[in-house]
Amino acid sequence: MNNETFFIFAPANTGYDMDTLYLTKGNQFTLNASIEDLMLFDTMKSALRYINTNGLEEADFDIITNF
Repeated sequence: MNNETFFIFAPANTGYDMDTLYLTKGNQFTLNASIEDLMLFDTMKSALRYINTNGLEEADFDIITNF
C-alpha cells in the first residue's frame, strides 16, 4: 500500500463525445496526457485535498495502475 500513486482526472464535453482530461505537472488539464506528464499524489487524501482546495467539483482521482 505504501507505493500507491494517484492522479486526477475530469470529464470534458468536447462537442460530440465525452472525453477525459488529466491534470498535468503544469497544473493544467490536458487530453491524452502521458504518465510522465501527470501531476502525481502519494496518497488518496492528498489528491482529494487538491480537488477540494481548487474547487474541482467534476474531478476525481484514481490509482496510477488504472491509467
